[in-house]
Amino acid sequence: MPNGTLSRSTDSTSAHDIARRLAHWRARIERRRAVQEFKLCVPGAAVVYRLTAPADPDAVLDETISTDPHIPYWATPWASGMALAEVALARLREVVDLRALDLGCGLGLTATALAEAGASVSAVDCFAESLTFARYNVLRNTGRTLRTHLMDWRTARGARALAGVDADLVVAADVLYEPEDVEPVLALGGAVLGRGGSFWLAEPGRATSARFLERAKAIGWAGETITIDREWPAVVGRASVRVHLFQPH
Repeated sequence: MPNGTLSRSTDSTSAHDIARRLAHWRARIERRRAVQEFKLCVPGAAVVYRLTAPADPDAVLDETISTDPHIPYWATPWASGMALAEVALARLREVVDLRALDLGCGLGLTATALAEAGASVSAVDCFAESLTFARYNVLRNTGRTLRTHLMDWRTARGARALAGVDADLVVAADVLYEPEDVEPVLALGGAVLGRGGSFWLAEPGRATSARFLERAKAIGWAGETITIDREWPAVVGRASVRVHLFQPH
């Protein structure tokens, strides 16, 4: 993130160039591990999304959990990401032409929906392999380029860098696991709200999410909350997700 800004994409990529880049990313992915494919019908999407993911997400956990302070939950679809994608498409008129930042992008499902809705999307994750899958999935489903930033937003350095990013919309799906996650997310959300942007958070009711929402209310954050409770596709199963749409004062 050399200059702390997100530039808009022209998205003038030709079909030939898209095919060439998809082949490049696919080869890069499959050199590392076997993959599986999910078909996801997200309400509001123009097409059925095809999501490529590691065939064995447990292996991703086993490889990383002993060497990294963060658990790599990115390797499978989650209900919060699906819910946030659905909300983004339902609010297309609010999203189109925005500069959006997807915090903890995982496999890129939410970023895919934002790109389809017409946003210029950047994604942040602390796992490089997650960003590779996200690039591939966004390009495959929308033909648009996802800008990616390998960064640990929970660290003081990462939080400072992201707080200065000139994004109109920051989204985060199920990123609050540990108590130490609360303050960095508050700082990032507060920075974008302070600039007149929006912060959207999807969460499935974890204790850390409740703590975050208490803090957000205490410092005056306000906005709409949408609850989506259903049987989700793929490997997710039944879950209730709340999507909080925090808006500037």
